[in-house]
Amino acid sequence: MRKFRFLQEILVGACVRFTALAVCLMILRIIDSGGSANGSISILSFLLLFPCGLCIAAARSLRKTSLSPALFRLFHFIITWLSVFFFLWLPAQNGGSTSRNLIALTVIALLYWVIFLVAKLIVSRFRGFREED
Repeated sequence: MRKFRFLQEILVGACVRFTALAVCLMILRIIDSGGSANGSISILSFLLLFPCGLCIAAARSLRKTSLSPALFRLFHFIITWLSVFFFLWLPAQNGGSTSRNLIALTVIALLYWVIFLVAKLIVSRFRGFREED
């Protein structure tokens, strides 16, 4: 029963991340085209969103292990970073250069840490409000 709950948690997390990634990718597509496109993405890009979301959800499930918070964050970062690079960035390239890939890896890393810090600030702010009440 415990394994089923664990798998269910990963699959639900993957579906949520798949939906969020699909919406973000479509919005980026509209912004990139200057509003002239309808936000459609290629079927390959769309299909690769689920394995990316699955990897990110599996990385999130590491929280329930006995890893220290710093080690959990490091593993979560590496898994998320590599899954976004391999499932989203590389398939979208059509023979991109190595320097462009290194820049993409850096930007993905910076985005991860910015999102992490914003989420951390929001969570700490809400915890502060709860403690005041």
